[in-house]
Amino acid sequence: MGGNEEAATYAGVPVARYKISVWALHGLLVGVAAVVVTSRAVSGHATLGEGAELESIAATVIGGTALGRGRGSIGNTLLGVVAMSILTNGLNLVNVSTYYQMVAMGVIIAGAVYVDQWRHRER
Repeated sequence: MGGNEEAATYAGVPVARYKISVWALHGLLVGVAAVVVTSRAVSGHATLGEGAELESIAATVIGGTALGRGRGSIGNTLLGVVAMSILTNGLNLVNVSTYYQMVAMGVIIAGAVYVDQWRHRER
């Protein structure tokens, strides 16, 4: 659809059908992810995915997805995921506490957003 739903509608794109399809696919993938995470933990509880949201945001921002503009690529996001996995595993190996790991992720997110804003500033 791009950035303009109205233009897509005028061009004959079935916007409502695409939106419903995307949300249905999203629900399906979230359900599959929930089953995988629950099976790995061998139980289900409300705080099972706590902390994963910060890691996923950090991975996408490190991968170059602009938070304000919503533009990015799957390949760069995968590179961001690999970078975050290496960082998280490295911090676990040197026995850094979870609190400081979260602080490090926050600093990385802030730094990546700053770099993105600097690169795309008004000229």
